[in-house]
Amino acid sequence: MNSLHWHGYRALVPGLFTLYLLLQWVWPSQFHAVLLGLAIYLAARAWEVRGGLIASLVSGLLMAFGLLRLFGVDGLRNPQGFGGYMWAGVAATTLGAYVGSATRQARTLGNVNANLRQAQQRLAALHTIALSLSATLDVNTLLDTILEQLGKLWGYDFGAILLYDQADEELVLAASHGYAREVGYRQPAGAGLVGAVVATGEPVCVVDVTLDPRYVAGVQDARSELAVPLKWRGRTIGVLNVESRQTGAYGPTDIALLTTVAEQAASYIGNARLYQQTQQAAITDAHTGLFNYRHFQDQVTGVIRDAQLTGSTCSLIMLDLDYFKRCNDTYGHPTGDEVLQELARVLRDSCRGGDMIFRYGGEEFAVILPDAKADMAVRVAERIRARIAGHRFTTRQGHRLDMYLTASLGVANYPRDAISSVDLVIAADKALYQAKTGGRDKVVSAGAELVAAAPD
Repeated sequence: MNSLHWHGYRALVPGLFTLYLLLQWVWPSQFHAVLLGLAIYLAARAWEVRGGLIASLVSGLLMAFGLLRLFGVDGLRNPQGFGGYMWAGVAATTLGAYVGSATRQARTLGNVNANLRQAQQRLAALHTIALSLSATLDVNTLLDTILEQLGKLWGYDFGAILLYDQADEELVLAASHGYAREVGYRQPAGAGLVGAVVATGEPVCVVDVTLDPRYVAGVQDARSELAVPLKWRGRTIGVLNVESRQTGAYGPTDIALLTTVAEQAASYIGNARLYQQTQQAAITDAHTGLFNYRHFQDQVTGVIRDAQLTGSTCSLIMLDLDYFKRCNDTYGHPTGDEVLQELARVLRDSCRGGDMIFRYGGEEFAVILPDAKADMAVRVAERIRARIAGHRFTTRQGHRLDMYLTASLGVANYPRDAISSVDLVIAADKALYQAKTGGRDKVVSAGAELVAAAPD
């Protein structure tokens, strides 16, 4: 029987004392003393040593009343009767002290065992989270896993992870569970309780958010919130946040738990982001920010393979700036580099959302258009050509060039012009060559006549 049950029997102790008095009044007997012993036992179990000793003292007084009812005043004056009364008092005191002490030890041991079980469960849960996090290096998957495990293992109904965008000084909602705001929502880094976490690098636990002017609503009718920092390599990279509709839902145990989870999660998030940055750098042209030639080789093969499997189509545009050497010779290579960066922006603005743009090499670029038929690719290519021809490029100092730049473009389509990635590149490159030899500032589709031409 656990301590909660014994606390429920507290009301029986005065009842047993009262019953003893009634019985001794109506029918005096020594056997009624068993009620006092039971009262002492229950008091010691409910209130430990203090309860047992107080109950023993009360029992002593009641035993004196019982002796008076049995033997009168002469019974207490009799040395034998008084001695029996004294020994009964010693026995009652011993019973109360022993049972109370044993109860205290049992409860202490029970609390220790409960704490050990809780610690064991916490370690097992953290181990589960660690295994889940180590299974992937994708940041979005990691964030969803953290919130999923928090809800599954500890029952947090509302959780969110916000990552710190240092460039814009904003917190970005990267993952959420139970929140009304959509992923991608941004707020100033200094706003809300999560902003206080970023500013101080310390957890913030609020018993009642309705009394805290810093609170920014994330959950309808929320009453309490706990936010802890995600720290990696000595800096705060985000915030792990949970909320509840109950007042005072979070305490020291929750702070310690979420802090441990946050430390673990931040390490995985930081390493995953570093891995993704490394992967991105490996496929990106450092100067223009476009994909590089190495990634082009992988993607053109993959797009052709997907088209073959699904029976769809795709197209390729090859682009080369006309007389770009003249720009470098006139304004210098630093300005030429600025021009290529501007060109990358023009290409991004001119292409469709799913198109992939590559710096093929030097001033030559490529665009892969998945699911694009030849006529669609030609329209995109013509839009690119026209926008380049109408764009006024600038020097490093921000001055406009005294010359206009143009581009020649070749377009090829799978399966119309080629059935392999190698042949598709060759077909687009031949069309590009025709555009350049045909007067430049033109779009040529493989196997077709000139699509657009600048006036001679």
